[in-house]
Amino acid sequence: MGSLLDSLAIQQTQQTSRFSYGAFRVWGSIGWAIGCTLMGRYLITHELAHIFPIAAIFYFITLLSSLALKSEEKKEKQERDFVFSHLVAVFGKKQIMLLLILLIFYGIGISPLYVFINLYYRDIGATNYIIGIAFAVQALSELPFFFFGHKLVDRFGAEKLLLGVVLAAIFRMCIYGFISNPSIAVMIGLMQGITLSLFWVGIVSYLHPLIPVKWRSTGQSLIWAFHLGA
Repeated sequence: MGSLLDSLAIQQTQQTSRFSYGAFRVWGSIGWAIGCTLMGRYLITHELAHIFPIAAIFYFITLLSSLALKSEEKKEKQERDFVFSHLVAVFGKKQIMLLLILLIFYGIGISPLYVFINLYYRDIGATNYIIGIAFAVQALSELPFFFFGHKLVDRFGAEKLLLGVVLAAIFRMCIYGFISNPSIAVMIGLMQGITLSLFWVGIVSYLHPLIPVKWRSTGQSLIWAFHLGA
């Protein structure tokens, strides 16, 4: 779902220059912040199992909303047909392959922040409410970086920006290893704007110029597949 939504966002940026990828992506962070705050509060007095029917309702709302999206105008059939020789345009470039390999290793290192951070909060004594606040703080820290990340790319370049993101992630992980206070851990979550928002803005800015425009949705799916999937 994430790769599909990102592809839709990128498709919109290709159709109009008024918006950047981050300008679309920021709304996911807003929803994440609101959802985590409300759910953390809700779970103080309700069972954890309630999250499943609640999630199903919101996914259904997402489904209904997606029906209102307008698809691109249909192109000629020969432009839509896929042949394996097209893969050469993506996997035949050494620069792209090296990047995808690096994404795997960075994904391994960063996965605790994506997937297991709630377990870490639990281990150091955080309640469901504190965990909800922690996720909300992380999401709110993403907002300015999604809005203005493209300006940082223009100033420093995607390569330097991504290197800075990796160094920030290493620093963040090291701090988590030395503390056991939930309140301090919540504040460290403010670095999420660097380790997540700037990463996605930077990686999109770096990869997409290497891929033909009509396959950029495929390029976005490759980021998800190699960075998060593999």
